[in-house]
Amino acid sequence: MLLVGLGNTGAKYANTRHNLGFMVVRRLVERGRGGSWTKRCQSATCRVRYAGESFTAALPQTFMNLSGGAVECLLREAGNDLSDLLVVCDDVSLAFGMLGLRKSGGDGGQKGIRDVISRVGEGFGRLRIGCGPAPQYADLADFVLSPFPAEEASRLPKLLDRAVDAVVALSKRGYQQAMATYNGYAPGFAPEPVSEENEPEEEKEEKK
Repeated sequence: MLLVGLGNTGAKYANTRHNLGFMVVRRLVERGRGGSWTKRCQSATCRVRYAGESFTAALPQTFMNLSGGAVECLLREAGNDLSDLLVVCDDVSLAFGMLGLRKSGGDGGQKGIRDVISRVGEGFGRLRIGCGPAPQYADLADFVLSPFPAEEASRLPKLLDRAVDAVVALSKRGYQQAMATYNGYAPGFAPEPVSEENEPEEEKEEKK
C-alpha cells in the first residue's frame, strides 16, 4: 500500500488540525519497523512494516493544496495501481473523533484531495479524520490551521491510534470490513446523548 498523509510543512503547522494526515502516517511509522525517511517526488518517504503488512509511507512537502503532483510522481515511480493508494487527511465536516474511510469519490471540499484528484483521478482510497465542527461564523482556513485546544489535544493520541488500526484493517481485510468496523466515532469520542432533563429550555419550547 502507498500510504500518503496530507499536511503542511514547517513547525508552525505541525500541531494544527490540517496536519492530521501527517500525524496518522507518522504514527504508523513510529509503531512499525522501517528504514529512515528519504526525499523523493517532493515527499518524505519511508518503507515500513507493521502488524504483518508492508507500507510505503509518504508525506508530500509541497503544502496541502499542491499535493497532487507529488502523489502522481510517487505512483508512477513505484508502479502502483491507483487502487493501491490511500490518502489520509483532515475533514472539518466530520466531528472530532470520527473516521471516514472510502474507496473512492469526490473531494468533499478538501483542497488537498481536490488537487490529488486533478492529477490522478478519483479512484483512490481516502481516510478522513474528523476535526470539526468549526464554530458557526469561523473562517474555515483559520480554523483548520489552528492547533487543537487542550482537551482535544489530550485525546488526540487515541484518535491517531484508531486511524492507524483502520489503515491496517484495510490492508488486511479490504474496504468493506474496515469501513464497517472503523467508520464513525472512535470508542469514547461520541458525545453523550442529551436527556430531557438536561435539554436547553429553548429547545424544549421548540418541541411544544
